[in-house]
Amino acid sequence: MAKAPRKADPLEALAAGDPKRVIALMLWKARHREPDCYVQISLKDIQGFEESCSYQKLQPDVMIRRPAGLPAQPPTPAIGNRRAVPGREATPPKPFVIVTLVEAGTENVIRPVENNEEDFDTSKAQAQIRKARDQAPAMADRLLQQGRTGEFSLSDITDAAEALLILARSHEA
Repeated sequence: MAKAPRKADPLEALAAGDPKRVIALMLWKARHREPDCYVQISLKDIQGFEESCSYQKLQPDVMIRRPAGLPAQPPTPAIGNRRAVPGREATPPKPFVIVTLVEAGTENVIRPVENNEEDFDTSKAQAQIRKARDQAPAMADRLLQQGRTGEFSLSDITDAAEALLILARSHEA
């Protein structure tokens, strides 16, 4: 009995396929932030990108890949003072595809360098928003616990108020 042809893995096909499909999926993935599924690129954006790459002396490229799994590893016996290392089974490739801005010909990720005060301030504000969102669940738990006991921490209330202000201002822009 002949085996059925192996079905192509959708993640492998995405990583090796048409970059426009990857862009379409990136826009769709950002649909909750941008419901119209678009990114507007202005002349100012192009100039800023080119100036940043020029300043860093980088040739940008985009890497689209599915991270590989780990190969199996046989156990290593103890030798001398070195402990034994247990073996492990192989792990499959990761269940996702990564799209990364890299330096051409390498896998070195490009980190943006802001070239003007306005972009630097925007970057700093976005970092504050990410920090406020990351800390919000733990902060809310602390405040709820303090509410149950009736003993409030002024620093926790101040931190929560500052986080709320940061998040509120993020929707004004």
